[in-house]
Parts: sequence; structure tokens; C-alpha cells
Amino acid sequence: MLHMQIHRHVLTKSVDEWIALEPVLLYQAIMGENKCCVLIPSKVSYTPSLQLTVLKRLEQQVRKIRPELVLAKEIRKAMRMSKNSRLKPKF
Repeated sequence: MLHMQIHRHVLTKSVDEWIALEPVLLYQAIMGENKCCVLIPSKVSYTPSLQLTVLKRLEQQVRKIRPELVLAKEIRKAMRMSKNSRLKPKF
């Protein structure tokens, strides 16, 4: 179960329900763009993570609604990989 605080109300749903009903909100929480996921009962916010297969399923849903979010992640990943490859010494 995943708890998200939205407008001061904590909603609890399974990850599958979040993917089906609010995939963009869940994706933004996974990417750290919002801090709406909370631990119960303290309501301390955190950034959740998902297994790779579940993340891919979430990305498929988000691509249908807001493809620019997934594209932005892929651009950041490519830039990181490019930066890391330039920093490695070449022998």
C-alpha cells in the first residue's frame, strides 16, 4: 500500500490502483518531482521506488497521458551517461 497526501488528505491505494487511477502523480513522486508520499502515522514524506517491471508499466501509462515526463527522464539519463563516459580515463 502506498499513502499519498493530497490537499492535506492522505489517500491509501495499492501501487496497481495508483498506476490505474493516478499514474502521473505516482510517476512524479517516483522521480522526486513532488513529495506527496508519506509514512503512516507520522506523515513524514519520502520518495518511493518501484521494481523495474512495475516502473516500466507505470511509464507506459504515463506516456499515454504526459509523454514529456518520460522523455525528460530519458534525456537526464542520457546526459548522465554521457558525462560519466567523459570522466572515465581512457587507456
